Amino acid sequence: MRWWPILCLLAAPLGAEEMAFAKFGPLPRYAEPAGRPEGALPVEPGAAYPVAGREGGFVALDHPEGRAWVRLGDVFLTDRPQRVAAGPGYAVAERQRLRFWSSHARLAAFLSQGDARANAAEFEEIPDPGAPQGFLAYAVDHVDLRGRRPTTMAALLVPVGAAHHAGFERLRGTSGALVDIQLLVDVSADVRGFTEAGLPDLIAELRRRLGGSPNRITLTLGYFAAGLPMPGARPGSLTPDAPPRLGGMPATDATSRPRPALEALHAAAARVPEEAAAAAIVLWTGQDIGDEARVARAAAPVTLDAPALAVPPQLALLLAEAGPEPAGDLARLAEALPEGAARIVPFGPGQPAELARMIAETLTRRPVQPIADTRLSALCDGGGLCLVPVGASTATPLPPPPAVPEGAAAPEWYGVLLWTVVDGLILRLD
Repeated sequence: MRWWPILCLLAAPLGAEEMAFAKFGPLPRYAEPAGRPEGALPVEPGAAYPVAGREGGFVALDHPEGRAWVRLGDVFLTDRPQRVAAGPGYAVAERQRLRFWSSHARLAAFLSQGDARANAAEFEEIPDPGAPQGFLAYAVDHVDLRGRRPTTMAALLVPVGAAHHAGFERLRGTSGALVDIQLLVDVSADVRGFTEAGLPDLIAELRRRLGGSPNRITLTLGYFAAGLPMPGARPGSLTPDAPPRLGGMPATDATSRPRPALEALHAAAARVPEEAAAAAIVLWTGQDIGDEARVARAAAPVTLDAPALAVPPQLALLLAEAGPEPAGDLARLAEALPEGAARIVPFGPGQPAELARMIAETLTRRPVQPIADTRLSALCDGGGLCLVPVGASTATPLPPPPAVPEGAAAPEWYGVLLWTVVDGLILRLD
């Protein structure tokens, strides 16, 4: 059975040895109680380390690697830890999930007043066979449950893996997530001059706005034209010094045939990666899209009035006029799509900058989306409780890892102090 830390604030017997429990690990290690860290001290969640002395803001630990100084604020100290063990219902397959509150006051109010909306739990576990089977208690209290027998509640230092946090942030799309941008550029003879002139400015502005993003951004430059039977595409990136150019793409002098814009749009939608947290498609075209098109994935011909195009919440669709002639076909297309699914960007001298602004805005301010349990379960690795926010979505963060001094190793795990109910069934005082 593994034990994890929840330290208990109880009266200690005379002469009890003071123990330290790390708040994260590895800890910055100091050769003396001052100065800069000189290495990393490996520590395990829930492991007790005897306190050998204190000086200023530092504490000396008796560690298997020898005596080591660490910062006092990086450890919890107690001289009488109490255990909380897994109860008889802990291993039941369909048991209720453990839920957690960020403060004693919120949990006490929830138990005594029963106001689930005002004092609802903020975090919960995803049950995991590799999760810990017992804990140490940092604090224990009892609260009257609306006139019935007192209910026990305890504060747990829940260990969270840094990789677990990073994985959850990727699911939220805030760090390391895949963001897909596709620019569909009309290279027909009558508008090629406008799109070719505006494309470098658009790419440069996108790089300025999104170049420092922590997300992984893919960029595809698609092209189509009246007279070309099929649209084409070229992968690109926001990172190269030179932006993608239209040079080398086929051109046509034909202006009488409709532009295959609908085909290009469906091809782009099919290229959006399933794992993309956000995506933007820009259709930059002129008039005369055509009333009907053949799309391989569609059972029947698609039209401007029935485009048969799914636009999920994470996809932004921008319809940009290429040239001074008003593109009435784009208006018809926008009206045929679900309300708010597409926006029209008028032609003008500032159009490339406006397009870049709208792309960046839609990618950074996308709608809140729930995160499915199946994706959350993939984060569980048996390294501690698989902690997630209640009602996990792209708007619900996990507490982040702590900051460490310059030159110190990044945490591999860290503890989050949370309150939960010890009901005697799932968890019990040992």
